[in-house]
Amino acid sequence: MNPNLKQGETLFAEMKINVLTEFKNEKRPERRKWKKGESM
Repeated sequence: MNPNLKQGETLFAEMKINVLTEFKNEKRPERRKWKKGESM
């Protein structure tokens, strides 16, 4: 197997996880508010 391909798959999986996490946060407005307040 090509190591570069494996690395690309890992990167894609991480991106998918990030998108899913953001989507979950969107569904919970109270969590988004807390996140916004913390970053300010």
